Amino acid sequence: MAGGEHSRTMIMDPKEKKSSESISLTDLVKKVVFASIGSAVMARDVVTDSKLQKELIGGLLSKAEKRKDEIMEILAREVSKFLGKINVADEITKALKGMVINLSASIDFKEKGGGIHPRGTIHKADVKIE
Repeated sequence: MAGGEHSRTMIMDPKEKKSSESISLTDLVKKVVFASIGSAVMARDVVTDSKLQKELIGGLLSKAEKRKDEIMEILAREVSKFLGKINVADEITKALKGMVINLSASIDFKEKGGGIHPRGTIHKADVKIE
């Protein structure tokens, strides 16, 4: 390219520049307005067409139910893996280690309905961790 050609493309009349910008801006606004109107018409059709509404809602609910089932399955699998790694006896031993429990309790054996039924009452309980 010659230097003269390059300078010709760089120098632009301000009116031409505004005109080209306003055309593209106008086109953009037109497209946005037409898209909005089209969306509104489609939304209105969906709202007024009860058969389409039922199909859409049914499809959405079906997908939501499938996703819920998938999530619950994954969650159950992960909880199962986690609980499978825990030794419950060791955890209870750790929790009770160093604990002193003092109880004052009574157990009554009363006859009810032809049998003896125990009834326990705790009067006082103190828990200390040493």
